[in-house]
Amino acid sequence: MAVTKRSSAPKSAEEETQTEAPSLSELLVAAAEADRLEEEEVKVNNASITEMKHACDDALKRFLSRPELFKQIYTHTDVRLALGWASVFVAAGTGLYGYKVDFEESKHVVWFGVILYVTLTICQTLYAYFVEKDTVFVGRRKVFDKRVRLIFASPGRHCSFRVSKLALSDI
Repeated sequence: MAVTKRSSAPKSAEEETQTEAPSLSELLVAAAEADRLEEEEVKVNNASITEMKHACDDALKRFLSRPELFKQIYTHTDVRLALGWASVFVAAGTGLYGYKVDFEESKHVVWFGVILYVTLTICQTLYAYFVEKDTVFVGRRKVFDKRVRLIFASPGRHCSFRVSKLALSDI
C-alpha cells in the first residue's frame, strides 16, 4: 500500500471524495491471499494434457473475474451462444415443417433449412477458430477502464503452459 503524508490544512469536498486507487499488483496479492483461504481442490488426470489445460484455464478465469480484480466481458460467449441457438431454432423449425407438410411440398424449404443450419454451424466454428482463438479471459479493470486479454499458448511437448500474450489497450 502507498503511504501518503497528510497535511493539516482542511480539504475541500472534491479532494475528500477522490481516493487513491490500489495498483494492480496490490490487488493481485490481496486476491491471492484470499484465494489461499478458500482453496478449492481440483482433481485432474495428470495423463491428459487437455484436461490439465482446461482446469488451468478455469482456475485462471475464476481468479481474474473476482470483483476486486476484473469484470469479465462475455462477447465471445455471447456470439457463440447466439450462433448456436440460431442453428438449433433453424433445425427445429425445419424438422417441424418437414413433419407437418407433405414431403414433396416441403422439400425446398427443408433444403434451405439444412443449408442455413450448416452455414450457421460453420460460422460458429470459424468464429471460435479465427476470432476467439486461444483466448482464456477478456476483462476490464474497474479502476482504469483498461482491457486485459490473456492468451494461453497451445500445449507443447514439455507440458508447459505460459501466457503468450498480455495486451492492455484502451477501449
